[in-house]
Amino acid sequence: EVEVGRVSTVPVKMSVAQQATAVEVTSSVVALETDSSALNGVIPNQAVQDVPLNGRDFTQLVRLAPGVNGAGSLNGGRIDQKNWQIDGADNNDLWHNSVSVNQGGVSGVAGTLLPIDAIDQFSVQSHGNAETGRNAGSINMVIKSGTNDLHGTLYYFNRNDALAAETPFAPVGSAKPKLKNNQFGGSAGGPIVRNKLFYFLTYERQKFIIGNQLGALEPSAAWVNLATGVLNRYNVQVNPASLNVLTFWPARGLV
Repeated sequence: EVEVGRVSTVPVKMSVAQQATAVEVTSSVVALETDSSALNGVIPNQAVQDVPLNGRDFTQLVRLAPGVNGAGSLNGGRIDQKNWQIDGADNNDLWHNSVSVNQGGVSGVAGTLLPIDAIDQFSVQSHGNAETGRNAGSINMVIKSGTNDLHGTLYYFNRNDALAAETPFAPVGSAKPKLKNNQFGGSAGGPIVRNKLFYFLTYERQKFIIGNQLGALEPSAAWVNLATGVLNRYNVQVNPASLNVLTFWPARGLV
């Protein structure tokens, strides 16, 4: 079996020139990779298609590989010390030093999308050899192609705050953050010339409304009065504009 990022070998046995009888004693040994120093793990197509992913973001697949923690760190390295590739081509954002396609968006929803249905294999390679370059960890995806058989998919996914549970970290009585994410699309592949030329197409669209809530602490009216008194005691002039800003939120009961 030939997999992305892995060196495959075919052992060739030569027959001897003359017949001989020999007694060979063998014992089982621990399997050892002798063709490459890289550690390569391939997530097959079945897992790529069936694993539930928040926002259908393929970057979450890296967490299925050995040596990757929940934050996406590969064997203890920084989360931005990975080389992302698509069919061996560069997929790195040079500004943020992170993945380019499917760069992180808001609330687990990717900023741009490569449809999951377009991915055939997902390879995570740690301690890569000189072929990968750039970073010690390399992640490469192989895109699907058509086959002699016509095949395709249609799908629709919905994520809605109306179906979400209350978060235990929100203040009591606060409203749920608004989140309405609709993802739909499909794929189709088949032959143009059997055994020679094929096609494969994917389309996915995402329509979403996301409310990103942020918490903040504002000074109370008692604190503002106390601070003003301290400044006046030392003849420090209080800027009226600053005082208006400090008293705006408490006056409206938003502290």
